[in-house]
Amino acid sequence: MRFVNPLDEQVLHSVMNQFKKIITVEDLGIPDYFVEHGSQQELWHECGYDVAGIEQAIVQALEG
Repeated sequence: MRFVNPLDEQVLHSVMNQFKKIITVEDLGIPDYFVEHGSQQELWHECGYDVAGIEQAIVQALEG
């Protein structure tokens, strides 16, 4: 699913019934601490939204 609004509940239930874990990526949820100014790439890295941060979160979720 690329867009969440409006939420297609049938699609969501269908996906949830097929998989044990679902990974979503959302770029609006910032951490609960002050984030310095910087380029978009620097801010993505700081918040864990870059490739390395997403990969790390996926590995942690699969190990846990």
